[in-house]
Amino acid sequence: MDIPPSTLDLTPTEPLFVSSSGKYPGELADDELRARGFRRITAALWSFWEEQKDIVPRAAYVHSRIFDTLIHDPLITVGTSRSGGGHREHVVPCAYIRDLAFDMFWNGASQGDVERTVARLLRIAHIHPEEAKRLDRTSGLKTTMPPNWNPTTDSILARLDAVGIRLLLRPASIRGEISASAA
Repeated sequence: MDIPPSTLDLTPTEPLFVSSSGKYPGELADDELRARGFRRITAALWSFWEEQKDIVPRAAYVHSRIFDTLIHDPLITVGTSRSGGGHREHVVPCAYIRDLAFDMFWNGASQGDVERTVARLLRIAHIHPEEAKRLDRTSGLKTTMPPNWNPTTDSILARLDAVGIRLLLRPASIRGEISASAA
């Protein structure tokens, strides 16, 4: 039986994709969505690590792009290059974060410790395609950070800084808090 379009009520009864826009009552704020994303990522990394922890040689046998499905880009986007966008780039490479998380687990770190590390490091910037080529092809920093970089204290933007990429940062309330040394 066909229902005439004028009689359909398409008003959502439950929140749809949620944000801090306040469009629907009961929505989750971006900070809560971000925290849930980091918890999901940590749980997934722990699960893969637990299954692989006794494999020799030690390695992280999980694709680094796992993060892309577990947290929405707008929740972790820090800004756009002063030269323009066009290329989505993790400011700390996903492979680096994944490998660091596995190393932390092997060294006895808790899931909470890894979650805090992931929450500090996992951010996206939009850079110009020519900057992406420079970063990936000529700098040697495609999957790593600059030498002697400390993931606990140094700027998460050090890799971009090393090749002269400067960002127009989004307000902290939108991009998620990053440490003062990162900005």
